[in-house]
Amino acid sequence: MPWLEDAIDVILPQIPSGNNISSVVTILSHPQPCPLSQNTLGAPSAVTGIINALQTRFGQESTSRYIDVTHAVPAKFNLSQLPNSPMTTPNRPAAETSMDDYFSMPQTIVYSKGTIATSHAEARQNLGGNPASKAFPQTIVAPSSISISVLERFIPPANVAEYDDLFKFDQPSALVDRMLELKPDIGHLVFIYPTQKGADTFRHDYLGPILDPLLRTMIGVHGISTDVMANIAYLEPIWAMHNFHQLQVKVAQLLSSMNRKAGGNLHRYAIAEASVQNVHVGREAWARWFTEQELPRMRDIMNKSYGRSPLQPQNEGVGDYTAAGLVREIIDGIKGRPYETGEAPRQGIEVGVFVIRRVQ
Repeated sequence: MPWLEDAIDVILPQIPSGNNISSVVTILSHPQPCPLSQNTLGAPSAVTGIINALQTRFGQESTSRYIDVTHAVPAKFNLSQLPNSPMTTPNRPAAETSMDDYFSMPQTIVYSKGTIATSHAEARQNLGGNPASKAFPQTIVAPSSISISVLERFIPPANVAEYDDLFKFDQPSALVDRMLELKPDIGHLVFIYPTQKGADTFRHDYLGPILDPLLRTMIGVHGISTDVMANIAYLEPIWAMHNFHQLQVKVAQLLSSMNRKAGGNLHRYAIAEASVQNVHVGREAWARWFTEQELPRMRDIMNKSYGRSPLQPQNEGVGDYTAAGLVREIIDGIKGRPYETGEAPRQGIEVGVFVIRRVQ
């Protein structure tokens, strides 16, 4: 993972050597909009790269090390779909290992579990129109307990509010929550987020060749309003996003705000590394992320436009369709429709990769 190397080079030297106190490295993995199973093709994962790097380093140590991974998952999630834990590895080169001492020798062991992370939409709904009715932030593990946290996203967010709130201390913000969970001095957050250019690349090079012809076909077959289909295709958050430099400024301003609110020397944060990278996302991975995220929005558009009444097709023999049926057709098409020859994306999605260190 070349796009992750700079971040790993910053983090690994800060992880103490193994002893009774620091033998456990706690990791929190929060991919947005949701985790994908290990067998999903083309899914980039910073956590996988970080764990592999830790295993390589720990392999030279003489004490057992433990990596405790917590996966942030939506409320409705099948825990059997959690990414698999890497295999236990011996902390000694294989050439030095005999069958007699293999099971007693130092090892690196990885444990995984899941915990529910409230989505931005759910947190907003909990406000009930009254910003004072729900306190923020909302951590999902104990504050000051995580060695390495990863908050990563490779497609545009669900809406403008989710993007704007990300950089606010007093609104539902996964970024703020993940920072508050970091351990003092050694805690690091890897924050990966698409730039406006990256989001635009996703819309036009990844999604567009699949979604646009699908919607045109449905307009012709089902007689759906072009305005309705235009609303389906329009990804509003892209216009509100920023280039890499602006994104870096937004992160720095949030850290400055948090440092002022904390007061004294407690809970201070700094950007330890920032770079712009290009990451290719596989067809299966982006389709699963996008359909999981956009399904509620598509349902809302269709239900407001057509309700539950059957729609009369333009062509005989096609059959009646309800709004729910049309949404299913769109979702299935995004997941299963192949790229035409020469239309598969060639460039990666531009993202900002930030390493945020809790310095005290």
